[in-house]
Formats: sequence, C-alpha cells, structure tokens
Amino acid sequence: MTPRQSKALGYTYEVAVREFLKPSFPRVKRNGTQYGANDRGDLAGVPGWTIQCKNTKDYAWPKWFEATTLQAKNNKTRWWVIVKKTRGKHARESLFAMTLEKGLELITHLRDLEAENKRLKARIRELESA
Repeated sequence: MTPRQSKALGYTYEVAVREFLKPSFPRVKRNGTQYGANDRGDLAGVPGWTIQCKNTKDYAWPKWFEATTLQAKNNKTRWWVIVKKTRGKHARESLFAMTLEKGLELITHLRDLEAENKRLKARIRELESA
C-alpha cells in the first residue's frame, strides 16, 4: 500500500469515528496535522480525552500506547484511547484500547463517581423530605 492510500484509509476512518461520536459530542472534529510535532491525537472535542484512530492491518500496541500517552500529555488530557478499526465492520464495532494500568485508573474513577452520585442522591432525598 502506498503512503497516499494509507493516509486516505486513515482519513476515512477518522471521519467514520467522528461521525459515530458526533451525536454524543457535537463538537468532535479531526485534528489533522495542525499540531505538527506536538500531536494531540486524531480527534478533538471529547472533553478530557485524546483519541487516536488506527486503520491498519498492523498491531503495534506498545508503540501506539507510548505515542498516544505522549499525545495526551501534549493535549493536557487525563484520558486517552486508541480506536482500532475492525476489518469489515462499522466504526461502532471498533476496538477501544488502552493499557491495563490506564483502564484500572478509568474503572476506579467511574466507581468513585458512581459512589459519589449515590451519596448525593441520598442527600437530596434527605433534604427534600426535611
């Protein structure tokens, strides 16, 4: 595959992922090459996240994780993800991947948010019945 074909596949996939995210995140957009060496991932407009899209037969996870971690630092986001195209499937069926360490941080964060939400709802009920 030529570099031009590879770029076209990448662009098409980034657009597909952007369109999938758009109903939930209307401001999502492609970053393109606007940041040059200070890459901030492929998609912007999902607050707190750096999103890197991969449409390739290759699986270079360690290299991708390292690069995406750096992009998240450039982007000043806590969360990052690699969205990997699944051959022959719609973008919604792509892989959503991060390191186990980052995944643990995410699920712990979600658990803590849910616990806080539960406490706040109980407090609201308490105040409403007072």
